[in-house]
Amino acid sequence: GRGVAPHTLETGVEVRQLKQITGGAEFCEVFITNAHVAKDMLVGRIREPATEALIRLLPQITPDIGIELNPYHRKCLRQIASPPQIAIMLAAGGVTRKEKQVIETNQHLAVAAIQALEIVGTWQDVRAIEELATGHSLAKSNEDIRMAAQRCLPILKARADSEKPRSIYLRPSTPTVELLRPALGPDTTDSETLLRPAENDQASG
Repeated sequence: GRGVAPHTLETGVEVRQLKQITGGAEFCEVFITNAHVAKDMLVGRIREPATEALIRLLPQITPDIGIELNPYHRKCLRQIASPPQIAIMLAAGGVTRKEKQVIETNQHLAVAAIQALEIVGTWQDVRAIEELATGHSLAKSNEDIRMAAQRCLPILKARADSEKPRSIYLRPSTPTVELLRPALGPDTTDSETLLRPAENDQASG
């Protein structure tokens, strides 16, 4: 059938009506691409809604979702749990009021990320959580982060230990495996002889 032409409300905001089987178009989908909003139209600080959503949702992550996480996603979780830029800010001292707000927000976010790693973390996350559990980075000034890391660490270590047998399917019987080994002494056989019978075969022949 004939499609419904999209309608643009503002620059970067496109509304596309969804045509129903009855011929009507009572529903629509909205696409926002490179849209600009004036500062006086903002509600709260930039990225604040996304941060608040992560704080609520990260602790609710499930093992099924964890299976879908790729190495980049896991790296992001570790960085949220222990953001390097916040550690640098704390080490410098004398933080401003604005920087203090950023630190407080990241502290709540770090606890949420640690709680997520408690559910979906692997052996790769042990080191980062271990540093927080011993009071480094954000945990140096926040007891909630340190306690969350201390709860998470034994769970991660137990999971890491259980993952080891499954990750080693084949291993050599000796420390090193040599597919080709040199002869014990100098080879005096004819270089043209690629195949030669065994000594027993020569004796029986």
